[in-house]
Amino acid sequence: MGFIKEGNRSKILIVYFLISSMLEILAYAAGEVFSVMAAWVWLFTACFFGILFLYYTGKQVYMDIKEKKFFVSLGFLVLVILFFSFVGNISYSDINPDAAQQAAAGLDSFSYADLNYTGKAFLGYPNRQYTIAAIPALLFGRGIWTLHAGFGLYFIVGLTVMFFGLRSWLRSKDMKEEYALLPCFSLLCFPFITEYYQNFEQAIIPVSLTMLAIGLYLKLLVHSDIRLYIAIAWTGCLMADSYTPVLASMGLLIVFILLKNRLQIIKTEQNEDEKSGRDTECSDEILRDMSEKKTASENDELVTRSDDRKSQHKAKTISLETMVPLGVALNIIVYFLATFIPGRSDRLNEFRESGSVIKSLFTSWTDFFTDANARFLGIFGGLVLLYVILSIAGAFKVHDALISLWVLAVVFMSDHMTGYTSYEKAWILQRNMIVIPVLLTGIFIMFMFFLKKYKMKIPEFVQGIILTVMFIAGLFNFSQQHRSFNYFRYIQPMKHLIAYVGDSLDEDDLKVTDEFNLVVYTDNVLEQNMYDYSKFFFPNASVYIGMENIFPDIENEDLVTFMYADDDRLDRLIPEADPTYLYIKAMGTASDVRGFYNKRYDFTAEWYSKKIR
Repeated sequence: MGFIKEGNRSKILIVYFLISSMLEILAYAAGEVFSVMAAWVWLFTACFFGILFLYYTGKQVYMDIKEKKFFVSLGFLVLVILFFSFVGNISYSDINPDAAQQAAAGLDSFSYADLNYTGKAFLGYPNRQYTIAAIPALLFGRGIWTLHAGFGLYFIVGLTVMFFGLRSWLRSKDMKEEYALLPCFSLLCFPFITEYYQNFEQAIIPVSLTMLAIGLYLKLLVHSDIRLYIAIAWTGCLMADSYTPVLASMGLLIVFILLKNRLQIIKTEQNEDEKSGRDTECSDEILRDMSEKKTASENDELVTRSDDRKSQHKAKTISLETMVPLGVALNIIVYFLATFIPGRSDRLNEFRESGSVIKSLFTSWTDFFTDANARFLGIFGGLVLLYVILSIAGAFKVHDALISLWVLAVVFMSDHMTGYTSYEKAWILQRNMIVIPVLLTGIFIMFMFFLKKYKMKIPEFVQGIILTVMFIAGLFNFSQQHRSFNYFRYIQPMKHLIAYVGDSLDEDDLKVTDEFNLVVYTDNVLEQNMYDYSKFFFPNASVYIGMENIFPDIENEDLVTFMYADDDRLDRLIPEADPTYLYIKAMGTASDVRGFYNKRYDFTAEWYSKKIR
């Protein structure tokens, strides 16, 4: 915003952070009008930056075409298309019953004047993150595609902003921008990223927000802009109200903002000292010329006034430039502390009982770096371990040591915190996904400094080979069955049932929000949670879970009834008591059967159905 003077920008930002922080506290403490104001300011800010994101994305594509930077733009486009191809693609991706409840809560937010801004939803997690995830469904209706898009766009936007941030940083160092593709494509080599992305659930939100923060911070290092400061503060504040693992990213972001603040003070002081030295030399020459006409006392007074003005200017400059980063950090901290006013429900301070903490530390780190429970670091394990050891030993820069210590802390806390139940070790590892983009960025920047120091470059054909290998690794990882979240191995048919019900409604010219009876027969207890799915997909349906081959007691037989079973029992149902009209009609209706091919697991799911009016 070039039309706003530099000094005024700092003042505007400081006022914004003060108002934002006060509104957040009042929203939790007093609610009512303050909650409404805070909610809509928060949402409109999100929409503003969403539009800005689309504008700058289009502008970057235009500039790449104009400047003929086809390799970098097409390379990233291929990566985005790959991730986007799994949205709504249930041959590979999953329909998560937890995600259905989360998105349903997000949609329900729009029925509140304050968007349920300070409320809680799924398992007591803050509702705010689900409001964002529900926007595609709000705009385009409930469906598999919009459910996936709600969580998938979190990831794709975060990845894109990180890519732009890396490009800006490389451009500022006079290095080739296509190098930014390397850390982005590296994500494909981490099985937990590909597996949990295909889950399309809140577990992918922390890593998405972490990438978003990385991209914004890198751009901030290159160019301080009022919009960047607000965007990075908004991102950090959303971290405070999202799935618990991202709180670790929030803490790291605050540390790096304060580190930038300290470096900015040092740089400003150095610049002012250099300027003062130059001014003093000029003043001395002027004073020598004037000494012939003025007395010694007048000269002393002139020097004193000059020094006072310089000191005041220096203090004012440092104050304005350092207040803004402090405002960002304090804004995020206030948002986090405000969540404790009603009390957090994510068991943030509950830990597993264990013997020696020291022993637990080394056990957690050993399991993490050796992939003892599941392949997490994979081919990057040795590189990451070397980076962590050398960083802590002081071989690299301060920020590398901070990243490495933070990674070790995250790994231990992820393993040590209880969560909601006794998860398997492999499942717990998903909490560590936030370290992946941070590590990739840290290692990448360290490697770029190495190349610049020795004036080395990576040939394009070598980079092309590396990216191709990573892309193939990603395709392999996307095609693998669940190795961490094994629960989904056993409920694969459910996503095909959701698709079948949607098709049935379309064929009968019904909307997913219409009222109807939905009866599901299955002996698999893990597939008897249609209630969870229906909260998002069929919110007004009356759901019945059929037991064995007994026809359920339907409360409203006037509604159209859709019946489904994973075998042929629909033709041999028996009444629970006296045969009802609906039962007689159901038994006089021929059943239909459809097969749905599951490419990821290489099987065909068969579902039988009947429609009774």
